[in-house]
Amino acid sequence: DLGRDGGDDRQSVAAAGLVTTDALREIVGRPGVAALLAALGPGQARLVGGAVRDGLLGLPVKDLDVATPLSPYEVMRRCGAASIRTV
Repeated sequence: DLGRDGGDDRQSVAAAGLVTTDALREIVGRPGVAALLAALGPGQARLVGGAVRDGLLGLPVKDLDVATPLSPYEVMRRCGAASIRTV
């Protein structure tokens, strides 16, 4: 299950096995997301949080959270090298 917090009726859909990964493939294929993941390097980034949940449930993804083992300075360096602005 996805936590079963009781306040999110969409979770039962995922728990019932009615999800697809097509939505997540679409998210990863977006030009900006693909560029970010490529800049960070293979295996150095994972999409996490509500974007993954919403993508699996076929809902619109409004924002992305990315987790990485890289230090903030290394993320900024790699993004800068790929002409991706960091804040």
